[in-house]
Amino acid sequence: MPAAPLRYRLSNVVTRLTRKPSTVGFLSLLAVMSAAPRAAADEVRAVITAVVDETGQNYGWTVTNRYYSPIVSIEFAHYKGHLLFAPEGWSVDCTNLFRIGWQDETGVCRATCDSPAAGIVGQRSEVFKMHVGDRGVAPGPGNFLVRFVSGESYTVTGVPLPARYEVEGKYASLLGLGSIFLLWLIYRWLSRRRAGGAGPRHDARAAPQAGGGD
Repeated sequence: MPAAPLRYRLSNVVTRLTRKPSTVGFLSLLAVMSAAPRAAADEVRAVITAVVDETGQNYGWTVTNRYYSPIVSIEFAHYKGHLLFAPEGWSVDCTNLFRIGWQDETGVCRATCDSPAAGIVGQRSEVFKMHVGDRGVAPGPGNFLVRFVSGESYTVTGVPLPARYEVEGKYASLLGLGSIFLLWLIYRWLSRRRAGGAGPRHDARAAPQAGGGD
């Protein structure tokens, strides 16, 4: 009797394996393991709720942990921030605060809990506050980085942060054209004045008259 084709033998082996409960369980486990990284990547691990008062100088961020590991550190950029107020048991380290020696550029604020016990555990929230300068600052979307005691990090995007109010970005072209037009008008006005004052001058002195003799 001739041997069965190779394709038939392979399909027969696969059919027998998939009928076994142990094989089906193993394949299901592989499917779950392959889907786990994708689910972890899409998981919301932290929620940041921002509040800015009517003066635009007081910011508040409520940090809510949606992950199993406690949050032990936060970090975000700021512009003209005076001081970051953190919960009890947290230490604050900020660069370029709005005080003596301040430079007109963005700084970074980090708050770290002194011990893992002071971290923000799952499904709990803590509030962080900051007071900023009164001019040239407006809320702008930025990144809010949180770190967990497990060593993992998670970034929340689009969080309102104190940012530079870019007047130049909105009105620079209009102001530039207006300035050029104003300079052109001044130049035309000065040119006309000079042209009007450079006309022929009449000598006020009387012309000598020829004396008549007898």
